[in-house]
Amino acid sequence: MGRGVGMLGNVLLFGIFVYTFGASFLGKLNLVMLAAIVVALFLLPFIIGPLLIHKNYWSSLEPSLVPFDPEGPASQEDLRSHFADTAEEFRRFGFKPERYYRTKQAFSNADGSVLLFQNEETCETVRVVSAASRSGKNSASHLVFSSEFSDGTEVITSNRSTSRIYPPAKPPYYGRAFPQVRDVGYLLLVHRARVENLAAGRIPFDSVAGDPDGYIRRVDFEEPYAHFVACGYNYVDEMARVHRLTWKGAILAAWKSTSPVKQIRLFFEKMIAARQLSNLKAGRPVY
Repeated sequence: MGRGVGMLGNVLLFGIFVYTFGASFLGKLNLVMLAAIVVALFLLPFIIGPLLIHKNYWSSLEPSLVPFDPEGPASQEDLRSHFADTAEEFRRFGFKPERYYRTKQAFSNADGSVLLFQNEETCETVRVVSAASRSGKNSASHLVFSSEFSDGTEVITSNRSTSRIYPPAKPPYYGRAFPQVRDVGYLLLVHRARVENLAAGRIPFDSVAGDPDGYIRRVDFEEPYAHFVACGYNYVDEMARVHRLTWKGAILAAWKSTSPVKQIRLFFEKMIAARQLSNLKAGRPVY
């Protein structure tokens, strides 16, 4: 049906083109008709997008996390070099590698990898999350620093460079993205400044607790999707063992991912992040 919807979009575009050409040829195209055609073309992605992702998008209830050795013989030379440099950079800040995973059949349209590092002294973790579409046309990677505390407070700081699709979780979960920060050390500095203000006096704990598999499943799949279901964006398809988008989730997710909405939302996210970075430089509280 996804292909059928895509074909429907092409048919509609072709129909609009034929109508416009015919009306112009017959001299019947006026400004009102032209404006209506322009509006129709603008709104078309907002109509077809929800139909496509509602039918085609899913995420597994039981994602396959396949441990792998990035420095092993199965890895390409450039990847081995990249992983070695990444591990060395995190070691400078006290983070040791815990586990490397490939995620298989976790999502309908993409595969990825997660590199997990932990600083046992500060009870901080950092994940290098990468995803690539199966078509190979799109890929993205970002860092996620995390600190958890005994009272349930969780502070998350990332440099995700795409606008957020789902509503943010509420306190005691404090998540913020700083897309403009690409330096590992500076992002860690921002994270620790946020922890100082959002979790002052609280007791951090070892969130990995010797179970990196369970940790990744919890923070990347179980907790986020429980929140998405609670927000009405997703529902559980028990028969297929996947999460699917509700119509509410499909419509809002598609609209938020469509130009120019996604660029506008990302612009405001960057503005909020920039204000916090200004606070850091000025010695003011960072949240």
